Amino acid sequence: MPLPEHKYYTLEQAAKRAGCGVADLVHFAAIGVLELCIKIPSVGFFSTTAKSEESSSPIGIESLSIINDPNVRPEDKSSYPDVVYDYEKFSDTYQEIVLQDGAQKIHRNRYTYRSEYLSVTEYYDVERRIKGIEKWHGLLAVPSIWINEDESMLIDDLVHAFNVDVLVPPRVPSFVACDDYTIGEFYLDDWYELYGYDLLITNYEMTLLLNGGKPVNDGRLAIDTSGSQKSDASGVGAIPEVQAINKKSERFAIYREGLLKSAIYLLSKYPNECRGERKEISPEKWRDCIFNHLEEIPALSITNEDVMLKHLRNAVNGKG
Repeated sequence: MPLPEHKYYTLEQAAKRAGCGVADLVHFAAIGVLELCIKIPSVGFFSTTAKSEESSSPIGIESLSIINDPNVRPEDKSSYPDVVYDYEKFSDTYQEIVLQDGAQKIHRNRYTYRSEYLSVTEYYDVERRIKGIEKWHGLLAVPSIWINEDESMLIDDLVHAFNVDVLVPPRVPSFVACDDYTIGEFYLDDWYELYGYDLLITNYEMTLLLNGGKPVNDGRLAIDTSGSQKSDASGVGAIPEVQAINKKSERFAIYREGLLKSAIYLLSKYPNECRGERKEISPEKWRDCIFNHLEEIPALSITNEDVMLKHLRNAVNGKG
């Protein structure tokens, strides 16, 4: 009896199907010819600060989608989450709704996007002039910059944890969406920790891989419901990804440089605090030294312990 097709594959399943190793898949993703995804957590994105033993806290998310409506101003605030209406059915047409919240009426415009892998409903609150995510479901893609940063460690062990703070819609051959709505990237207010075994490959991406792969770049095209191709210049149906990711990459490099400058300063000032029993530089003790002397250095943009430790380990191993 024939089985239905997979919607997505784990890296191990994809490697077996492609006749290659998991290390090859990680490398293809790191160089930007294969897109890897994760499932949207059903309980939301959460961060934990292990050093201070704080409980997990929800991560705010900003959608960079575009609503082509003259009544929606570019400076309007975005927020997530606000409300979730699980009982609402998906519609690919614009909807205007009025909700009753006690004595207060909430006037919202609703905009939707749907592909085989992702369904998103965003709203615009007319009175408060706030745009936010009302509900979403499916997969989000991990930009190759984050895979590239941790390529060697992911190749060694899929239990390796790495952090992201921007996710994008998966590339697809077709989707449906409101004519006045263009889906964009999703920026996280804090670092979100992933593991190699969280990564998935969509069936569409698997097909591309088996035919030689396809670069993930700003020339991406999407096909609307009429079958006509639209580039990102059209403003509708496009996924304007790479420019934002490049800016993110530049900003991340600046953050890393600031961390390493401060780390080297503290290493020269407190060498014994940064060394292990054999007087070798210990990335863990070096990290602890930084946290113990935060008042002596400029404010750091990288404050997540795991991210900081990763960069210090790279510096010690000559990869920084």
